[in-house]
Amino acid sequence: MRLIHPYTYVGIVEHEKQLIRPELALNNLLEIITRVYDIESHEIVGHSRKRQLVEVRQMCYYILRQYYKLTFKGIGQLFNNRDHATILHGCDRHKDDYQYCFDYKKKYDYIFNQHSLSW
Repeated sequence: MRLIHPYTYVGIVEHEKQLIRPELALNNLLEIITRVYDIESHEIVGHSRKRQLVEVRQMCYYILRQYYKLTFKGIGQLFNNRDHATILHGCDRHKDDYQYCFDYKKKYDYIFNQHSLSW
């Protein structure tokens, strides 16, 4: 089996020693979020700037970056070709919101735990 550097976007990502496609990772994450928040997946991937959708997007960006080791560019491609700087900003905002906002922290922890259990 050939080893793949985790920060290189090659069309597959490693998750618990299994190689999966980034689209599958995103679909799994979106399925959980749509159940929890009662939001359509096309709204999350879309360009709306509603606060709830922005929060959910930031959670997705962070999970895809930290958990699946996708590049900023790769995550941007999954979200309708967003710029890598948008993804970077979303990850930074997630860290700040997670540290300083108790409600956001509770929401993220719940989503992350549901996501971890679904694999």
